[in-house]
Amino acid sequence: MKRSRVSTLVLVLVLSACGGSENSADTTRTKNAALSDQGCMRRDLSGVVNSNSDYSFKYFACAVMHDSNLRESNFEGAFLTDANLYGANLTSANLAAADLRGADLTNADLTSAVLTNANLAAASLTGANLAAADLRGADLTNADLRGADLTNADLRGAVLAAADLRGADLAGANLTSAFLYRANLTAANLAAASLTGARVAGAILPSGFDCGASGAIGCP
Repeated sequence: MKRSRVSTLVLVLVLSACGGSENSADTTRTKNAALSDQGCMRRDLSGVVNSNSDYSFKYFACAVMHDSNLRESNFEGAFLTDANLYGANLTSANLAAADLRGADLTNADLTSAVLTNANLAAASLTGANLAAADLRGADLTNADLRGADLTNADLRGAVLAAADLRGADLAGANLTSAFLYRANLTAANLAAASLTGARVAGAILPSGFDCGASGAIGCP
C-alpha cells in the first residue's frame, strides 16, 4: 500500500474515533489489524477526544492525548499502544481489554478505572493514581509503577512480572493469585493487602514484610 493511501486510511479512522459514524466492533477490529504494522498515527488529539464519550475499539497508536479530560469515556478494546496519556484524567474510564503496551500514563488519574484484561506491558505509570481501579487479569509485565497509588485496587490474577513497584502504595489492594515474579516492591506499602496465592519468586519485597504469613507462594 502506498504511503499516501495509508495516511488517508489512518485519518479516516481518527475522524471516526472523534465523532464520526460508528463502525461495528468487528469492522473496527479488522481496520485496526490492517493498520497494526503501518506504524504510529502520531497525531495530537489533546482537546479533541472528550470525557464521557465512546471510543471503543478505535485506533490511537502513538496518539498524543496528554492532560486530556477523558473521564468516564469508553476505550474498551481500543488500540493505544505507545499513546501519550501523560497526566490524562481517566477517572472511571472503561479500558477493559485495551492495548496500552508502552503507553505513557505518567501522573494519569485512573481512579476507579476498569482495566480488566488490559495489556499494559512496559507502560509508564509512574505516579499514576490507580486507587480502586479494576485490574483483574491485566498484563503489567515490565510496567513502571514507581510511586503509583494502587490503594484498594483489584489486581486478582494480574501479571506484574518484573514490574517496578518501588514506593508504590498497595494498601488494601487485592493481589490474590497475582504473578509478581521478579517484581521490585522496595519500599512499597502492602498494609492490609491480600497476597493469597500470589507468585512472588524472585521478587524484591519490602523490608519487614512477613511473606510467609501473607499466603504468597515462592517466598524467599
